Amino acid sequence: MVMKSKQSLFWILVTVALVVRLLVAILPGRQLEPPWSGGSDSQYYATLAENLLEGKGLTYAGHPTAFRPPIYPLFLALTMILFGTYWALAARLLQFFISLFTTLIVARTAQEIFGEKAFKLSFLLCLYCPTLVYAIGQIGTETLSQALIAAGFYGFVRILMATHNTEALRWASIAGCTVGVAALTRFSAPAVLLSGLYATFVRRHWGSAAVLVITFCLTLLPWLLRNRLAFGVWTYSTFSSFNLVRGILDPSGRSRGDREVKMALGWTHQEYEQNKHERPFPSELVMDAQCRQVYAQLVREYGWRLVPLHLAKLSWFWLSTDQLFDPGGRGLNGFIWRLMAVAWLLWLVMAGYGFGTATQSVS
Repeated sequence: MVMKSKQSLFWILVTVALVVRLLVAILPGRQLEPPWSGGSDSQYYATLAENLLEGKGLTYAGHPTAFRPPIYPLFLALTMILFGTYWALAARLLQFFISLFTTLIVARTAQEIFGEKAFKLSFLLCLYCPTLVYAIGQIGTETLSQALIAAGFYGFVRILMATHNTEALRWASIAGCTVGVAALTRFSAPAVLLSGLYATFVRRHWGSAAVLVITFCLTLLPWLLRNRLAFGVWTYSTFSSFNLVRGILDPSGRSRGDREVKMALGWTHQEYEQNKHERPFPSELVMDAQCRQVYAQLVREYGWRLVPLHLAKLSWFWLSTDQLFDPGGRGLNGFIWRLMAVAWLLWLVMAGYGFGTATQSVS
């Protein structure tokens, strides 16, 4: 009877979570931004997709761009072709299923490490994770990159669990390709490769490490070749130097320091990414070099003040303290942001406790 009650409760919780997630995908309709959004880069990805469909390639204001990775604009362009004016709704519905895949793969990873009992709990925690739910409604890279990174981590675990070297090599190639695609979806994703290399070192199988790196690099190669042809140099991203400048002048990343950024550079990324042809912009390589010069000057000016600034940024981005104390919205939007921040902190506490407990039980 107790087992049956637990099973019923599990499926009730799953059903409620799926309904909430589906509503998050459907309620915004054809709007680019959902009504609860605090702002996003959706317009910039949509612009890239529209430029692709117009035969202009990955460009802003007539210039080849490597400001944004290519996979998500291609994904949006495909939804625009297939679903016309309903493309935003279709993209969110696809993200609903992609996020469900993320939940399943995370639960499967937990099961591989900690045993059968970990599957259901991990599945429920992911289903109700506020950031995963919120991302479904956004036209942005989060949902797709989360799925790819989760799949990459599953591959790393399978490398560790492999019973023979051939199996480890196979999973290393799959994980390398998966993380490579993630790196073409979100520019911060290559850092995930370090976890994969750690798995190969723990296993002491250097062949798996080589395969992991080679397949990752081969997956990136078409993008690097495209940038070599477009810019005349080998480059992965032309946006990183701008992010360094913005990290000092607009540390919260919520466009509150746009005036300071424009004073320092003479332009903002919003102006460029709005596809404004009437204003002449230099090539992205010139803008990138300018950003590096300004960043070096800012480092000299700020000096030791950068230490508390970066510590504050860590608390904002890892612990969501900025959303908790200063959500930047009023009424319902502000309440939702604060609620998500509290939920995220609870999820982090539970994750830390659960990981410690599971590790002890396994050992």
